Amino acid sequence: MPQLQVPLVTLSIENGMRTGDSPYVRTAGCDQIGAAGVHSFFAILEPLSPHPETPDLAPLILERLEQELATRQKVTATAAISASVEAVNAELYEYNEQRQHDERLYYGLTCGLTRDDDLYLAQVLPSQILISQDGVLHTFPGLESWHWSRQESPESSLEQPLGLHSELECDLYHTRIEPGDLIVLCSGSLARVIQREPQDAFVQSDAQAAISHLQELTEAYNVDNAASVAIAVPELPKTSRYKRDLAVLRNIAAAAASFLPEETAQRLRRNDVRNGEGVDAQAKFRQTDYQQAQTVDATVLWPDTIHAEERAPTAGDYASSYVADHHRDRDDENYEYWDPRRGVSDEDEFDSHYSDVDDRDREGKRTLTEIVAGAVLALVAAVIGVWQLAVNRDRSMDGPREDESTFGLPRLQRYDNSIQGPDFTGVRRRLPRAPINKYAGFVSVGLVFALAAGLIYSISSSRDRERTEEFETLMEQAVVARQSALQSSDPVVAQSFLQASEARLDEAAALGVNDELILTEQAAMVEARDTSLGIERLGNIQVLGGIPSAPEGVSPNLFFGNGQLYVFTDALYQLDPEQSRLMRLISAGDEIDGHTVGELQGAAWGYGSPMAMDGANVYTYDSTTTSWTRHELGLFGDPYSDISAISGYIGNLYLLSPQSGQLLRYHGDQFDALPEDWTSGAAADELAHGVDVMIDGRIYVLTENGQVLDFYRGALDNTVEISATPEIEDAVAFSYQSGRSHLYVADANDRILRVATNGQVVQQFMSDFDAPQIRNIQGIAIDDALGSGYVLTDNALLQVRLPGPPRD
Repeated sequence: MPQLQVPLVTLSIENGMRTGDSPYVRTAGCDQIGAAGVHSFFAILEPLSPHPETPDLAPLILERLEQELATRQKVTATAAISASVEAVNAELYEYNEQRQHDERLYYGLTCGLTRDDDLYLAQVLPSQILISQDGVLHTFPGLESWHWSRQESPESSLEQPLGLHSELECDLYHTRIEPGDLIVLCSGSLARVIQREPQDAFVQSDAQAAISHLQELTEAYNVDNAASVAIAVPELPKTSRYKRDLAVLRNIAAAAASFLPEETAQRLRRNDVRNGEGVDAQAKFRQTDYQQAQTVDATVLWPDTIHAEERAPTAGDYASSYVADHHRDRDDENYEYWDPRRGVSDEDEFDSHYSDVDDRDREGKRTLTEIVAGAVLALVAAVIGVWQLAVNRDRSMDGPREDESTFGLPRLQRYDNSIQGPDFTGVRRRLPRAPINKYAGFVSVGLVFALAAGLIYSISSSRDRERTEEFETLMEQAVVARQSALQSSDPVVAQSFLQASEARLDEAAALGVNDELILTEQAAMVEARDTSLGIERLGNIQVLGGIPSAPEGVSPNLFFGNGQLYVFTDALYQLDPEQSRLMRLISAGDEIDGHTVGELQGAAWGYGSPMAMDGANVYTYDSTTTSWTRHELGLFGDPYSDISAISGYIGNLYLLSPQSGQLLRYHGDQFDALPEDWTSGAAADELAHGVDVMIDGRIYVLTENGQVLDFYRGALDNTVEISATPEIEDAVAFSYQSGRSHLYVADANDRILRVATNGQVVQQFMSDFDAPQIRNIQGIAIDDALGSGYVLTDNALLQVRLPGPPRD
C-alpha cells in the first residue's frame, strides 16, 4: 500500500530539542494549495535581534500580515502582498522608534500568497526559500550567500529587514505551481548548512522527507534553534463532468465580469453576498463578531479568501500577557498597535466575507434556475464589457510589468515597479488619417524600409569614420612615443615612453580597424625596447632535455663542481656532457647507512664533492667509492622545511631560512651539533627576502627585489643595488664565480642580467623569437670565463651561449 503523502510539515527546534509549532512560521489554507478556487498563505520570519521578546512578537507580526492581506483581496495579488509587507514594516518601525536602540526588533521575511495555481512571493532579506519545479531546485537567495557571518548589526548590513527603515522595497516573484512542486521555507541557521550536504530531498515532492532531512542536518551540525515548513503541491482531485461544466460557466462569468467598471463589479458581488445570507446557517466562515446577537459562533476572526478554518491560533490569545510582561510602562495606544482588530471598519469586515468557500460547499447543488441566471448574467456582463472598451478605449491597464530576469525558475516572473512611460493614445487619435489601400500600403512599407536602411547605413558609416579617425590618432601617438624612446639616452625615460606607446597600441588594437598595421608596429615596438633597454636576443640556445619538476616548497638550483654540472630538482643529478643525459646520484627513498632518505630540501658543492640535505640529515658523496654517507643534523626541534637555498664552503653547510631571517652554519666535522646563527640576528629583515646564496670566503645573498647582500665574518659589509630597467621585482637565482668581474641574475621576466660587482647592469639577455624560449627560470649556472651557461626552467634544461661584454 503506498505511503500517504503529507502536503504540509513543519519543523521547530528550540535549544536543540524539537518542539510543536514555531512562533516564526504561519500557514493558512495550504493543504489544497494550487487547487482551483483555493487561496493560501504561508510566511516565515528570520529573527535578527537577540532579545527575549523576539519570539513573542513574531506571531503578532505574522497575524498582522495575514490581516493586511485579507483587507486587500480585491486588488491584484502583487499589489496586495507588497502593500501588506510595507504596512507591517511601517508599524514595526514605529514600534521600534519608541524603544531603546539595543531593544529594537528586526526580522527577515519570506511570505507567499496563492490564488488558484498562481503563487506570489515577497522576500525581505535575510530570509531563505527553496522551490523545486520540474526536478530542478531553485534557492532565493543563493545558498552561498550564507557562507559569511550573519552576526553584524542590521544597520551595518546591506540587507534591509523589517523594522529597520520606515520604507522598504521587497523582492517580488510570481510563478505557477503544479502538482509535484515543493516549497520549503527555513531559517538562516538551516540555510547555512544545507549546501554542505546533498539536496536530493528537496527535489522530490515529499514534504516529510524534506523536513526529515533538515532535522538530520540540525543533529549533524548541532543547530540549537531552527524553524522550517515544507509544502508539497498535491495532485488535484478529479471532478465530475457536471462540476466541470459548472466551473466553466463560473469562469466565463468571472471573465465577463472583469469588463465591468470596478464600482459595478463590487456592487454586484456585495449584493450577491447580502442575498446569500441565511442560505446556509452552518457556514461558520460567513459569521462575524457583530452577528453574535443572532446566536452565531463568532470565534473565527478575520475570515477571508485564505482558508479561515485552517488559520493558526490568533496572537490575541497571548497579546495581553505579552503587554503585561514587557510593556507595563507603555500606554494603551502602544498596545493597540498590535491589536488584530485595529483600523478595520464593520463595512470592511463585512466586505471581506465574500469568498469562494461558499462555492466549494455548494458545488454540485446548483439549481437549474441558478445556472440559467448565471448564463444570462455572463452574457449581459460581456455586452457591457464590450461597450465599456468601445467607449473608453484608452483606459490605462494597471499592473506590474514582467521582467525577463527569471533567475532560471521555469515559471517565474519577477516584477519591476519602474516608472511607466507616457501614454500618447489621445495624441494619436487626433492625428489626420489617410485612406489605406494595397498600393499605399506597399509604398508605405517601401518608404519605411528605405528610410530604415538609409538610417542604418548613415549610423554605420559615421561610426566607422569615427573609429578610423580614433585609430589613426592612437597609432600616431604610439609611433611618436616609440621614436621618443629611441632618442632617449636614459633607460628609465625610455621605459616610460615605451609603456605609453604600448598602451596606445593596445587601445588601437581593440578598435579592430587594421590588424596588419598593429602587427607591424608591435614588431617595431619590440626592436625599440631591445635597443633602448640594452636587451640582446640569444639565438644559440640548445635544449638538452626534459627535467623532473621539484616538489612543492623545494627550491631547485644548478651548481658547478670540479668542472661538472649538478642539477637539483626532485633529486640530485649529474650532467653527462658527452651524452647530454642526467645521472641520478641521490633521491628520496634511497637507503643510506640503514636509513631511508626523506624529501630532499637542497643540494650544494661541499668539500671536493656534492652534498644533499633532507631536513634532518646531510649526505656527503665520496666520488672514489661512489657512495654516500649520512650525517645527522643537530636540530632545535622539527626537521627543516623552510629552506630557500643551501650552500657549502670548505666542508661547512650553510642554510638560508627566510622564515626566521637567519643564515645557519654547520661545521663540517660537527654536523650533529646545533647550528650557529652566522649573522647573530643582524640583517634579519633583509634575509627574510633572500632567494639564493653563494660563498667564496664572503657570503652573497640575493633578495627577491634584486639586492645583493655582502656579508663578511658575520656582518653585513655592503648592499649592492642592481639598477635594472625595468626594475627587478621577482629575482629567482644568481650565479657568481670567485675572482670574476661579473655576476648573473635571473628574474621572473624571463631575462638574465650580466651585472658588474658595483650593481651596474652591463647587458640583458632574452631568448630570440626563433630560438627555444627561456621561460619560468628556476636556476642558472654561468661560466663567465667561457661565456656559456645552463638555464633550468620548470620543465627543461637549456644550454646557452652568451656574447662577450662590451669593451667599454
